[in-house]
Amino acid sequence: MNASSSRARSDAFEIDVNVAPVMVLRLKTANTDQIDKELRAHLASMRQMFPFPYSPVVVDLAELDEASALELPLYDLAERLRACKLIPVGAANLPPSAVWNAAAAGMGVVQLGTSGARPVEPVPPDPPRADPPRADPPHEEALPPDRAASTVKVRQPVRSGQVIYAKGADLVVLAPVNAGAQVIADGDIHIYGPLRGRAFAGAQGMADASVFCQSLEAEMVAIAGQYLLSDKIPAEHRGARTRLYLENGQFRIQPL
Repeated sequence: MNASSSRARSDAFEIDVNVAPVMVLRLKTANTDQIDKELRAHLASMRQMFPFPYSPVVVDLAELDEASALELPLYDLAERLRACKLIPVGAANLPPSAVWNAAAAGMGVVQLGTSGARPVEPVPPDPPRADPPRADPPHEEALPPDRAASTVKVRQPVRSGQVIYAKGADLVVLAPVNAGAQVIADGDIHIYGPLRGRAFAGAQGMADASVFCQSLEAEMVAIAGQYLLSDKIPAEHRGARTRLYLENGQFRIQPL
């Protein structure tokens, strides 16, 4: 995907989807009516660029002056984004006096690098042990391109408003994922605690990815573009140890 196909501009905002699976919406105006109108027009032609339905979005206020940033009704904007099947997960470059505005809108306060949201990189493997010299070094088989190669481990609870992305890796969370938090992995997701927020496995299209959790209380689970909202989780699986996966493109929930 080249730069011209991964960005879209309008008079109201600029969209950056270079850092999948988090989209950055860089506002140029505080007029939510204008943002809503132009965003709906863009979504009609850009939907194929988004990682999956209900794409997570960070709203960036860096290009607004302080007065406009303070006037921006983030709660109204968040509702409009949700109506467009986007998930406002955070706001960036807020004036300090407007931080409360993000909290009231149910959005976290995030920091963006020069190219957007910073993913959590896979933990590098341990250096190989020294072996005696061999005349013919063993042939190394390449990993299949549709499988994650590494694992990212998170030992602390994932707080509301946090977004963790395990790029090119499985994600293991050794603590709860709280409501309003979001965990994303290109591979599988293992949560050794309650899943109360949102989990996105197979973010780059790995259809055989799974989400494992000790207690299923999720706001939403997505796997390779398919998603399951909280109100669609059967009552018998809520609060239970489960594995969620896809079978013939449909969600399956397996007790553990």
